[in-house]
Amino acid sequence: MHKRRVNESIADTIIKQIGGKKALYMLGAKQITYSSDGDKTVFNIPNKGYIVFQTPYPKKGTYCIIFLRPDDTYTVLFYRIKNYMPEKDFQVDDVYYDQLIEVIESYTGAYLSL
Repeated sequence: MHKRRVNESIADTIIKQIGGKKALYMLGAKQITYSSDGDKTVFNIPNKGYIVFQTPYPKKGTYCIIFLRPDDTYTVLFYRIKNYMPEKDFQVDDVYYDQLIEVIESYTGAYLSL
């Protein structure tokens, strides 16, 4: 049960840092999932946890993953599925929490707040 709380707190923290549930709504986010087990198989990026969601910006079928890295910075990755395989569109490493909104807005063209 304790692991579940850690899992939820990492996802909740990431969501709060991008502007909360309103920001996800403004991005048209769907299929929101998360993990905090440090799964290194996800694009081979070492992480403490991540959140992933599908968004129609800038193109329909784009997915966004926000990784919390071991050094407490983030990696923001946008990808699409082509021929049943993920293909990276855009990646920014070493993003601090206060830069998350700017990185997402600059790639998607969508605003995360009014």
